[in-house]
Amino acid sequence: MRYNNDMQAWQRRYTADTEHWRRCHAGCVRQVQNWKGQYRNTQNQIQNLNQNIFNLQQQIFILQNNAPVNIATIQLRHINELARSLAVAGFNAAMRANVMKNKMTGRFIPVPANNPYNENSAINTEAEFLNWLQGKYRDLMIGSNRAALKALMNEKFTEIDTPDT
Repeated sequence: MRYNNDMQAWQRRYTADTEHWRRCHAGCVRQVQNWKGQYRNTQNQIQNLNQNIFNLQQQIFILQNNAPVNIATIQLRHINELARSLAVAGFNAAMRANVMKNKMTGRFIPVPANNPYNENSAINTEAEFLNWLQGKYRDLMIGSNRAALKALMNEKFTEIDTPDT
């Protein structure tokens, strides 16, 4: 009988001690669980940011290998196709080339008399004008875009960088 009483006493003392410990340290346990949750959240945020960077890098590679479409060329060709269907006698190839030259603005003016991208031949036909426009577009737009993308890809960031720097 004494053995049973001793066992019950030990069991009560153990239960009381563990309950006392739980009451005293419940705040610490909750705090550790909160910290673990916060750490997990920050890890998820970092992983999401890294995934966004990987996605943007893939877009850069796609843009490097596929040049953007030159919309101005498409619009000019469309205008010429409409003009051809009208069959106006004085609206020949040289006149159409002059109309396209006059439509140029911004970085594409002035249009030179000779095409430096095709052995300095005279720009007096649509095909020659479009050839010049394609070369000029390639020099101005695609060349500067590739240089900018290469600079961005080679740029190094540190922990102290901010969006403004």
